[in-house]
Order: sequence, then structure tokens, then C-alpha cells
Amino acid sequence: MQVYTRVAMSRPESRRAATTQNPSLIQLILAYGEGVHHIFVQHVLIELIGLGARLAIPVVAAVCVNQAVLGQMGWGFWAFTALLMTSWFYDALSDPIATRFSSAIRFRSTSSVLKKALELGIPGVRPFTDGDLLQRVSDDAAGLADSPKTIVNVVMGLVAAIGCVLALVFIHWSFVIVWMLGCFSIAVLVRSITLEISNLQLEHSERASKVVDDYVDAIKGRRTIRAAGTLDRERERITKPLGAIEKVKRKLLEAFGRGSVVLVSTSYGVLIASAGIGITLFALGNLEIGLVLAAIRYSQLAFAETTAVFDNGWFHIASHKVQASRLNEVDSAEVSIVEPVQPFHWNSTDSVTVALCGVTVKRDNRLILDNLTLCIPAGKSIALVGKSGVGKSTLTGLIGRLQDPDQGKVTLNNVPVNQLDRDTLSQVVSYAFERPSLLGDTIEETIALGHPICSEVLRSVTRQVEADAFISRLPLGYRTTLRDAPFSGGELQRIGLARAALKNTPVLILDDAMSSLDMATEARIARTLLDLALNRTTIVIAHRPNTAAAANSVVWLDQGQIREVAPHRYLWSMPEYRDAFAVIHHS
Repeated sequence: MQVYTRVAMSRPESRRAATTQNPSLIQLILAYGEGVHHIFVQHVLIELIGLGARLAIPVVAAVCVNQAVLGQMGWGFWAFTALLMTSWFYDALSDPIATRFSSAIRFRSTSSVLKKALELGIPGVRPFTDGDLLQRVSDDAAGLADSPKTIVNVVMGLVAAIGCVLALVFIHWSFVIVWMLGCFSIAVLVRSITLEISNLQLEHSERASKVVDDYVDAIKGRRTIRAAGTLDRERERITKPLGAIEKVKRKLLEAFGRGSVVLVSTSYGVLIASAGIGITLFALGNLEIGLVLAAIRYSQLAFAETTAVFDNGWFHIASHKVQASRLNEVDSAEVSIVEPVQPFHWNSTDSVTVALCGVTVKRDNRLILDNLTLCIPAGKSIALVGKSGVGKSTLTGLIGRLQDPDQGKVTLNNVPVNQLDRDTLSQVVSYAFERPSLLGDTIEETIALGHPICSEVLRSVTRQVEADAFISRLPLGYRTTLRDAPFSGGELQRIGLARAALKNTPVLILDDAMSSLDMATEARIARTLLDLALNRTTIVIAHRPNTAAAANSVVWLDQGQIREVAPHRYLWSMPEYRDAFAVIHHS
């Protein structure tokens, strides 16, 4: 095992940071689409086929009409039929291929952002809240996934518009004048609408993230809300911003709507003017009837493609840029990289000394831990005791680098934890939490948590934390799927304890991991775990006196500092110490 040191650089494996710190929308699409670019190429080729058919149909139709006027059924009819079949081929394949590439982009961007969120740490430490991350992973990832199709449509629309204009130049210059007047009428609209849409999209995303974040917090604290009888107040608090979000969304839709109305109105104006010019030229004998129809179609198509570039393209690209930038904020957030500098040897029989030196932690301008110094000898067990909010969970989180202190350092066998990469640290420190997350398909998988474990060893551990009995009663025992295994709070905690014990790391931290157990069960399991952990350094957040009594020593926290370090039997004579358990027990 290696000790690592921090290096000030971005992750070398991050493709997103390979080109620039602020990549463009195109660069992000290319980065997230690495390995599936052939699908994008297929999409472009299909679009080129469709573009060629759209441009050729009017002129071939003109030839077909002129031949029909002369009573002929020549090559024009067959060419026109072939082009219609090509258009059908394009319509059948275009969307499925575009969707395949968009799906790949969304999967990769979502996976990358979720992975980065885990690397950045826990809420309150990382720069993004749960709700904000959910918003970015859902809406913003969807916007980025849609952007390749939008960009292709914009490019093809511009090419189609240019092709139609060139055809109109060949037919008669007056049709080009009509198209230019139509384009000039929307030029002023595009600039103001694009800026307005970008600002509204950003405001909408930020407000929606706040609502999602509040909702996630309420779900986490639903038991507290129910017990306090504040459901109506919480509902009102969470839903209150929805009115402002609705107003922003309405303004955004109105902006799209204003643009669409002007574009559609101008399009019909161009169609009417082109029809008038074509009929006039036909009446004067300057154009054949087939070319009149072709000119009207080209005029309509030229303006339609031009307006589509803005209506269904450029306006949406403005939104996609905002969404891509929000995803890139997460993916490009700095994570310290570490390089090996010296070995850190240990095995399952070794013990590890945990030390905190001058540790200070602040959160929201509130002092959680104040210049705290503590040494936990190798192989010993301590119980953390103190009133709610004194920093017990914060202290345990520093040991496994679930967060870093604002000042001071944390060491394992004199090696600073910020010089250990997370894989190494996870092999030295394991946690059991108050509300463990169930990851995997079956109970066996969620306990093993990705590690190949012998079934007998797993059963032995679950028996030690009194989980084997209720697991064995399930329909398929340890192979029962999680969705078919509803657990009580105490059962869930025992699964978390089994997972931590099975990992067999030299440092074991029980962070409120037995708070849902009854007093007798907690005392038995705590005594069992501490007896088994002869060479483990064990830290237990103790809610009850029996748990504290089972540890070698008690660290009594008060107002962010250590008030006493002594055996439980010595501290129990102090009324304030006993009151700490009473507050914890009834909170």
C-alpha cells in the first residue's frame, strides 16, 4: 500500500479537461461522445442524404410538370418518384440514429457527473447540494444530449437555405430579394431573443435546483417533520418558490412564442410575395409553369430553413450552452490528485493509531470543532459522548476524509490522511452509519459491497451482529432481492454493521450505527464488536451508557472541544455527563 502526496493539477484521466478549462458546447459533445462518434457520422450522412433530396425535389418536380404539360411522362416522373423514396428512407432512419447518439451522450455525462460528485465529498463539503446535482443530472444532462441533433439541424438548415437561394438566383433574382427582406425582418429579433432565453434558462435552472434541494432535505428528515407535526409548514415552504419558477418558465415560453409568431408570420409573407412574383412572371411569359412552382417552393423552403435555424436551432442552442456549462462546472471542479511517495504497510492483524492535531472545523460560520487534539491508541476502542450538535459525526468524518478540517491535520500511524488516496483510505477505515444505503441487487451483495466473500464468512459476521436470523427468514434468504426485503430501522442498521465488520479494516467507526436498536440489543452487539476488534482501533458514537461502558475509554465532547477523556465508570459520577445521555436519548 502506498502513501500519496497532493499534486496541483487536474485529473489526467478527465477527457473533459483535456482541451480547455472552459470547453465549448462542441468540445463537450465530442468529449462525452468519445467511442461512439461513428453513430454521429451516420447521423450526419443520413442528414446529407435528406438534404440532397429536399434540394432536388422542387427542380425535378418542375421538369415533371413541364413534361406533363406537353403530354409526356419522361425521366422527370421517375426521378421525382426516386427522390420521394429517398425522403422516406431519410425520415425512417434520421431520428433513431440521432437518438442513439443522444442516449450515449446523456449516459456518459450523467455517469461522469455522478462519479465526480462522489469524488468531491459529502453535502456541506462539496460545492454542490443534492438538489442542485439532481437538477444538473436530469434536466441539464438531457439538454446536452439533445444538443448534437440541434447543432446538426442548424448546420443542415444553413446549407439548405444557401442551396435554395442559389437555385432562386438561377430561376430569377426577384425571388432572392423577397427572401432577403424576410431574413432582415427577423435579424433584429434573434439577438434580443437569444440573450433573453439564455438569462431565463439560467434563472430557471437555479430556482428549480433550490426547490429540488429543499425537497430532498425534507425527504431525508421526513420522520422529524412527522414527529414535529410541521408537514403543512414544510409543504408551504418547499412549494412557495414554485410560483416564481412558474413565472420564469412562462417568460421563457413567451420568449420562444414571440420568436415563433414572428417567424411563422414572416414565412407566410414570403410565401405570398413569392407566389405573386411567380404568377406575374408566368403571365409575362418570362417563366415556365414548372419553374414558377419550383421558385415558390424554393422561396418557401429557403425562408423555412433559415427561420428553423433560429426557431428550432439557435434559440435552443442558447439553452443548451447554459445547461452544458452547468454540467461542466461539476465535471471540472478540482479534485486533488495524489502520487505515491512512500509505502504504508499494514495487514489485517496490524493496528493503526488515529490522531487529530489542532483540528478546527467551521460550517456556515459556526464553529463545530475548535482546535481539537486527540490520540486514539492502536487497537483501543473509544466512545464519543456529547450532546447533539457538539461535532461527534464531524470528528469521525475527518478520519476517513469524508471531509477535511479547515485547520489542523488527521493522521493514521503518523501519515496524514490527505496524503492517502481514497482507495487506500477505504482499506484502512470502514464506517457503519445511522442510515446505511443498500447498494446492490440482493442482501448478500449489499453486505459484501462488491467484494468476493465466502458465504460462510458472511453468515458468521451477520450472526455476530444478530442479522442472520431475520435474513434467513426471508423467501430466498441472503439471495432475496432488496425490493422484496422491507427492513425496520434496527434491521437496516444491523446490515450496515455486518458490512463494516466484514470489511475487517484496522479502523472501525460506528457513526450512530446502533441508534435504532433497543437497549439490550445495542449493548450485546456493541460488546460483541468490541470483543472481536482486539486489534482494531474502534470509535463508537454512544447514545446509551451501556455502549459507552463497553469501550476502553470515553471522549466527552462539549462545545467543539474535549472536556474529558476517561473510562465511563469514572465519568458516570458527574451529573452533566449523565445529562448528555439523557439529551441524546430523548432527542
